[in-house]
Amino acid sequence: MIETGRISAIAGSTITVQQDAFSSFKNSEACFGCMNQECKEKQGYISVSNPLKLPLEIGSQVETEISPKMILGQAFFALIPPLAGFIAGFLLAGLIFPSIGDPGKAFGGVILMFAGAFGFYFYRKRHPVKVLPRVVRILPQ
Repeated sequence: MIETGRISAIAGSTITVQQDAFSSFKNSEACFGCMNQECKEKQGYISVSNPLKLPLEIGSQVETEISPKMILGQAFFALIPPLAGFIAGFLLAGLIFPSIGDPGKAFGGVILMFAGAFGFYFYRKRHPVKVLPRVVRILPQ
């Protein structure tokens, strides 16, 4: 996802960008479910990194992006705990109760699936991912 904005502050390796008025992130419905507290408090401002070492100045118009690989990676790792929980619950229900049928095993899988999902949610809430969007290029004034 590519966004544009103007640099408002530079503090070491972290750059604060004020998003443009037409930015898709500003007042987006996606912001409702976001857990990034910094973003909610400073609406319209995002922190970005400069891995390409571009010569940035305060007031420069820049283009930033969130890597699709990063989004897919986070989505993939969000699915692993519930899926592993379902498989473990299905197998454990069969081991603990040998005479139980498939519906009972599936119920055990669903219980551990929700436990895995809630566990991962609370883990990510306490330990959020620290990957920032990056500056791709400086736009002409």
